[in-house]
Amino acid sequence: MKSIYLIFTFFIIIVFNLNGQDIKDIKSNSLYIWGEGVGKTLKQADKEALSMLIDQIQVQVKSNFEQQQTEQNGKIDEKVKSIIQTYSNATLTNTERIVESNEPEAKVLRFIKRSELSKIFAERKNKIIEFARNGINTEKNLQIADALRYYYWSLTLLNSHPEGNGIDIKDENGSIQLLKTWLPFQINNIFANLKISIASVKNEQNLTTAFLKVKYKTQIVQNFDYSYWDGRDWSNIVSAKDGNGIVELTGNVNAEEIKLKAEYIFEGESAIDNELHEVIETIDAIPFRNSFITVTKNVEETKTFASLTTDTKANHIEENFTEITNKTLYESAMTKIQKAIQNQQYDTVRSLFTSDGFIVFQKLVKYGQAKIISEPKLRYLKHENGIICRSLPMRFKFKNNDRIFMEDVVFYFNETGMVTNLTFGLSKNTIGDIASKELWNEKVRMTLINFLENYKTAYALKRDDYIQNIFADDALIIIGSVLKVATTPETNFMSNQIVKYNRYSKEEYLKKLRHSFASNEFINIKFENCEVRKSGKGDEIYGIQIKQDYFSANYGDKGYLFLLLDISNPEQPTIHVRTWQPEKSADGSIYGLSDF
Repeated sequence: MKSIYLIFTFFIIIVFNLNGQDIKDIKSNSLYIWGEGVGKTLKQADKEALSMLIDQIQVQVKSNFEQQQTEQNGKIDEKVKSIIQTYSNATLTNTERIVESNEPEAKVLRFIKRSELSKIFAERKNKIIEFARNGINTEKNLQIADALRYYYWSLTLLNSHPEGNGIDIKDENGSIQLLKTWLPFQINNIFANLKISIASVKNEQNLTTAFLKVKYKTQIVQNFDYSYWDGRDWSNIVSAKDGNGIVELTGNVNAEEIKLKAEYIFEGESAIDNELHEVIETIDAIPFRNSFITVTKNVEETKTFASLTTDTKANHIEENFTEITNKTLYESAMTKIQKAIQNQQYDTVRSLFTSDGFIVFQKLVKYGQAKIISEPKLRYLKHENGIICRSLPMRFKFKNNDRIFMEDVVFYFNETGMVTNLTFGLSKNTIGDIASKELWNEKVRMTLINFLENYKTAYALKRDDYIQNIFADDALIIIGSVLKVATTPETNFMSNQIVKYNRYSKEEYLKKLRHSFASNEFINIKFENCEVRKSGKGDEIYGIQIKQDYFSANYGDKGYLFLLLDISNPEQPTIHVRTWQPEKSADGSIYGLSDF
């Protein structure tokens, strides 16, 4: 027993001597950058060691950042350190660590090889390029709010990278572009090509409302975010949709000229990415003078816009479906409903709704102080045993949030002319993606569009009853979440994030959802890049892959949604599989039909 104890003691001495030798070698070897910290706990000591390591890294990369950052009152050192600290919550925690002594007198050494320093910044470089490419794609799709957001986020992260002056990208023509100059050009080019005009002005009850039409070059934008000058201050951010915007001014004023400021920073939405949000809060905002736009009433522009509303494939949606000829009953009902919304006298039209329909109507008009924003050109389409009225443009704003949303509201009538349901419409691009699938019959395409609009609306109006009904009892529900993982010498300095997929039962998922509903004033969902495929195994089984932006009062995320949907019964679509993942897989794929 004594000999075993002596062997064990001898082994411990050898280990500590080796560690001591390692520490001495690291500190004396110019190949390493290191930091050392002490504290009552290992956590405190480690934090101090990381802070010292950051100081040393700062010295190494300071000259690179001095070319990018403007010195203010000799505080360039503080600015560079604050930028480097935006890496500390992610990659820097992957640096190697040696515990020199344990608690209560803990001592920790953190170190990296100088040759590995560039790997710390590799993940952010990839994100910079990814955002820039997203900007190209969304600009091409006329998603102007998204294009400005991605270009600016890419530029902001670029200014937090020591190699920022040298990172490049291939543009759509295959030309190599230096991001440092190309990104500001893209942003200013968008501002230069925005064509915004005042389509009409309405004065009522001490309120002047100007309705805007927004184009990019010669086409209607899918989205565009802006604020406007009300004479004293800038308004909350307004999210224009499908070319429709609004300005509301107190009093009966002459709204012949309005000042707008295009939103491009999107600080609130940046919370979907912790690293990005920290950089935006750390680095000074980059001003773009061209983001200020003066808008006037231009008759020619308004006429041009009116002609364009029927030119694109996305706006030919209704031509893919059967429009009824006898509209009198439904037009009469919609006239009364519009008047009730404008006067906020909702009970006056209760008789035009079924009991369930009126419940949804009340939820919708209470969703953010609903208001009709323009005179619509309503279309009445035949589907199943009822009629669908598309669509009433409305705006929604919230007391405790700085965001104003535009939505197209769709009404569902039964054969007797009563409203049974209301939904928020999809974007014209998303509808166009489905409507263009001419190999599928009209009934299938309309059912898929209706389903996605009901799905989106159910989350916005917190209709857990509807969500419970559309999921099969044995539905497979998978939700991915980003986790940090411990590193090994082999994986050091690589991304320390993996996506963990959790499987939930229907009841578990609904329980989480109800908690989210209870804690948010509002929820708004945007769908993009919709891809729908039919299963080759028979029946009416479809796989829907779609990019989803989820925005709520206290939370936001972006990711990719997959739904395995059975529409054999169009009146009761059923979800058998729902997956959500925050990022695409390494090969660029997301969950799809082939996985199930």
